[in-house]
Amino acid sequence: MQKPNRKGQGAMEYVMVYGWAIMVVIVAGVALWYMGVFNLGVTPKNFKGFEPLKPLSWAVYSDGSASIIMVSAETTIITITDVGGDCDFNLPNETHISPGGEFQITADAGDCDTGAAKGGVYHIEVRIIYSKSISAVPETHSSTGTIHGQYE
Repeated sequence: MQKPNRKGQGAMEYVMVYGWAIMVVIVAGVALWYMGVFNLGVTPKNFKGFEPLKPLSWAVYSDGSASIIMVSAETTIITITDVGGDCDFNLPNETHISPGGEFQITADAGDCDTGAAKGGVYHIEVRIIYSKSISAVPETHSSTGTIHGQYE
């Protein structure tokens, strides 16, 4: 005589015994998600590239304006000749920058194609063309990189 197959009964007993615990974990997970516990917050400001001119601080606004403070890591005086990228940036007021000197580039409202509201995320390429003289020989260089973060 054959014994009846009892696999189905074992699976059903498992669900009946532990099903309530699985359901509690699912409900707790949904409640925590709804309260924002798993929201990692705002996108951090960060940059990539930019050698040897690096951004110290920046803000990009939802109206399409931007302000970036840069610092020079060059060992000689440089002259900023052009600023461009994804925005129509303005040259700094002082274009001759000393070693370790800081300068600010700006974009007026509407000069950056935002395409997003406040709180959205941006990725903007910035390109700075500059010249310097080594032993009275002029050289032209560029510092290019990307800044990203949330619109302010």
